[in-house]
Amino acid sequence: MVFAARVQSALDDILPLIERTSSGVALVSHAGWIRVATTLLLGEPLSSAFERSIDYAHAVVFSVRNGCATLDTWNVEQVSDADVRPRAPQPAPP
Repeated sequence: MVFAARVQSALDDILPLIERTSSGVALVSHAGWIRVATTLLLGEPLSSAFERSIDYAHAVVFSVRNGCATLDTWNVEQVSDADVRPRAPQPAPP
């Protein structure tokens, strides 16, 4: 899928920037990009990308560490400081 390849290319550029900042990064995009990016970040099959619904002007929050993304919140109308506060690093999986 050409669209997924473009999303992956953008993520490859963005993830290192996110990991280098302590204040977080906000990305603004349309729902299709968000769904595909989420699917790629979580390592899910691309066929499941549009199973998640996201409402207009709602947010998704990820934590990114060591190139791995964790979904923190999905489809929220308002993001608080607690949602984006840097978290202590988690140990790497065995």
